[in-house]
Amino acid sequence: MALNLDKPAGDQLKIIKGLNKISNTAAISGLTDVSAHVSNLATALFTRPGVTANFWGEIGLSTLGRADVFVSLARAMQKFSASDKIRLRELAEIGALREPHPTGHPWNPMRLGAELIQKLDTRTRLQLDRMYSNLADQHLVPRTETARREFVNQVGQYNKRAQGQMIRWFRDTGFGPFATAGRAFNVLGVRTATLNPGVRTTSVGARLAVAATMASKFAGVGLLVGVTNYLLTKDKGGGAMGRPGVRIGTIDLGVNDKNGKPLTFDLSNLLGIGRAMRVTGVRGALESVKNNLPIGTTIDSSVRDLVNSWVSPFAGPTLRAGTVAATGYSPAIKVPPLAPVVPPGKSQALQNLKTAAVELSPITAGIHDSLQPGATGWEWLQKQAGRFTLQPGKAPALMARYPYYVERAQMDAYLDDVIRRARGMESSARMPYVRDAIMNLPARDRAAGVQKLQMRGIVPR
Repeated sequence: MALNLDKPAGDQLKIIKGLNKISNTAAISGLTDVSAHVSNLATALFTRPGVTANFWGEIGLSTLGRADVFVSLARAMQKFSASDKIRLRELAEIGALREPHPTGHPWNPMRLGAELIQKLDTRTRLQLDRMYSNLADQHLVPRTETARREFVNQVGQYNKRAQGQMIRWFRDTGFGPFATAGRAFNVLGVRTATLNPGVRTTSVGARLAVAATMASKFAGVGLLVGVTNYLLTKDKGGGAMGRPGVRIGTIDLGVNDKNGKPLTFDLSNLLGIGRAMRVTGVRGALESVKNNLPIGTTIDSSVRDLVNSWVSPFAGPTLRAGTVAATGYSPAIKVPPLAPVVPPGKSQALQNLKTAAVELSPITAGIHDSLQPGATGWEWLQKQAGRFTLQPGKAPALMARYPYYVERAQMDAYLDDVIRRARGMESSARMPYVRDAIMNLPARDRAAGVQKLQMRGIVPR
């Protein structure tokens, strides 16, 4: 009993839930939770078909610079009419409204954010219901209770009884407090990428019509971003894609930050197209092709986006903090360490613990970043509402030789692994192994590879 080994499993689970509640509360402090939910809800509003009651009208609005976005926003924000209140009651009856989230004491600092999320979620679902009615009026989808519920619940089914066992476990234990929203909007991203409305259509022709409507939204984002980038950067070495170092789908503002990096705004992500490309692995692949990287790197970039996008909903604050504390890395693949690497003689373990504690809350992380040398003071906002803030691209000097730098980084990682494996080999097997490893490098890099192995004592000088 002294070691707590005989404590009932139920009591242990209560302790785990209590610890998770502390870390989860810290993680959603400030604007983080609200900004993430606003972005997610915007994804649904701006990617689903049915904005207007006319098929050709919606295609026209979507293609010409996404004017349909303003229609969706205006209708979502209008005051509730008598008919809207009837709609909301019907949605509640068929299980298509989000259950109210308990906000606790009136002085709870999270109360305002929770109430705002609830209101925005309700308005989004009401607008999605209008969009479903538009599709049904055009005989593109069946007018049934099931179809209506499926279309509206694309922004998340928060009724635990209607969720799978895995989602319920992550929510109940607190290990994955964002599992419902994360999974829902990843699925929404896949549906957007595959031009799937998320509900059964009435015929093959209706399916093609809905797909054409959704494809026009991609075209509209491309046109809007391309024209804006051209106008802002045509005299600064840029074009429709912006200047070198600007990600696909982002607007290049034509100005630089204090480090000479182009300042950008990720419009495609806000409109849901960026998420669709990311959760399907398309964005990473396109970025690699754009930057002239080899096919192997392109495949790895695509897999990185796929894995990280689908792991993220289930990697809650506790798991993330624990991973950083143990390894210095976030629970993701092919990402830089979150904790700074310490110089020789210092403790990396203590640095990892410090970073995990600071990064647990976006408020403390933002304050920490704002106090670093060269900081501007706006870093705290970027930590809490990064999707709505300006972000720097890659520096022009880096992009001038970007494929070379990527290759050298891959070579260093490869040689570190060769060195680790070679140290455990018998001397008779080491040299043939090292010789084959060097021959696997591009011819221009072999001399540098041999030099590194010599410096590490693997081969004689």
